[in-house]
Amino acid sequence: MAQFNKPRPKYKRKGNIAELVQLMDDLKLLSAHGYETASSVATARGLKEQRLEELKRKNGTPQEGYSRILKDVEQTRDRRHILKEYYSKVKDILQETRAISRQEKDDFLTGAKECIEDLKNQRYTVLIAGETSAGKSSLINLLLNDNVLPTSITQNTLTICEISYGEKKEAVVHFSKQTGKPPKILKESKFDKIKEYIEKPTEDEHWCERIEIKIPNPLLEEDRLLRIVGEWSKLYKGEKRCGITAESALFVCNKWDEVERQSNQAERDDLQKHIIDKLRKKIPELDEKSQVIKMSVFTAAKVQKKFNVMSDDLNSLIDGLQRLLPICIERKTEYFYK
Repeated sequence: MAQFNKPRPKYKRKGNIAELVQLMDDLKLLSAHGYETASSVATARGLKEQRLEELKRKNGTPQEGYSRILKDVEQTRDRRHILKEYYSKVKDILQETRAISRQEKDDFLTGAKECIEDLKNQRYTVLIAGETSAGKSSLINLLLNDNVLPTSITQNTLTICEISYGEKKEAVVHFSKQTGKPPKILKESKFDKIKEYIEKPTEDEHWCERIEIKIPNPLLEEDRLLRIVGEWSKLYKGEKRCGITAESALFVCNKWDEVERQSNQAERDDLQKHIIDKLRKKIPELDEKSQVIKMSVFTAAKVQKKFNVMSDDLNSLIDGLQRLLPICIERKTEYFYK
């Protein structure tokens, strides 16, 4: 009788099964392109630790990704600084010379002043554009490793959000000019209220045209974050004088995990070809390997939050930005100062 009342081992087995399921879920999250199955908790735990170590070694943390981007941008900024010093020296020499006419001197000095001011500028702009519910806000949050912008809102995000560096998290809400209302500052304790303002329709009396968002993220320090380029094809084709080239964009195919879940390999290949062909009609020089990134922002964000490591998808995006940003700055500089 006493033997009958002993705890039954099946409860322990249930606990082991629950842990095994959780470990396999983690492995699935960490391994975008397939993973080994495990029949025991010990094996699954070992596979998970092995995969985490691999990601840390190969991809690193989000902070390390920021450092890679900023290091390359800093080198490009150093070259612009040298060019600025050159203009300054030529300007000083011309102010003393009598070898050219007064008009020629004035024309050069006016142009040199504009160039020097431009070369002093350390703020670069990146535009993020996409279809409704494509995941633009989620992508920004992923890159900044912070839930700065609300996601899954019920309508289009019509309010312009400008994100830059600040020592403390806060937002400045700029209402529509028609209202005559002064800007409203949302300190960190009320920061989450920006969702209410972003969701307001344009006909609402409290609709705001623009929100300035400040957060203490190193990628934004000294206004070095760029907002990713959209609507730029006519710019690089020369319709406007801007120095943007065909290399000046990344195309993120978000929610690719849904594509993989709902299609076979042949269907995925057809879809990828369709996307590339449509882009090439607008941008014949497109480099699909470096400019087109297939990923799941949602999955990458979960990996980042749970394990503080970059998934392969996020690492590909960081690699793309690391290549993109210096190229954009250099091509613009070459265009204006060659």
